[in-house]
Amino acid sequence: MADKYDKMLENYFLGNYPNLIQIRILELSVSNNTDENVGGGKAQFKYDKTIENKLARYEQDEQLAELKSQEFLIKTWFTVLCPERQQVIRDRYRNRHTSWKQIATAGNITERTARKWRDDFKDVIKEWIK
Repeated sequence: MADKYDKMLENYFLGNYPNLIQIRILELSVSNNTDENVGGGKAQFKYDKTIENKLARYEQDEQLAELKSQEFLIKTWFTVLCPERQQVIRDRYRNRHTSWKQIATAGNITERTARKWRDDFKDVIKEWIK
């Protein structure tokens, strides 16, 4: 049963995070500024701050910050794993059709060990993302 953490890890190992971040930045860059000044009068001290407004929009966007944080956390925790565990995690999330039996055979471990390593990694990610 796949949960949101499985989807997150799959996105990371398939290399989708840079694309997801770029898509979110493009969504934020679309300007939907409407002039709400319906009254008369002359605007005083009106400065065009498009760059500052765009940067503020990027910094304040929770979804963009969450994507960047998820990518950073997965990368950080994955690099501290031993190579055997890294290979199990990579095999599982790069090719979702690979069975646990194939992963275990490739790593010369039992299926139970492979699943435990995956669960341990997911638990660490869950703790930090909460």
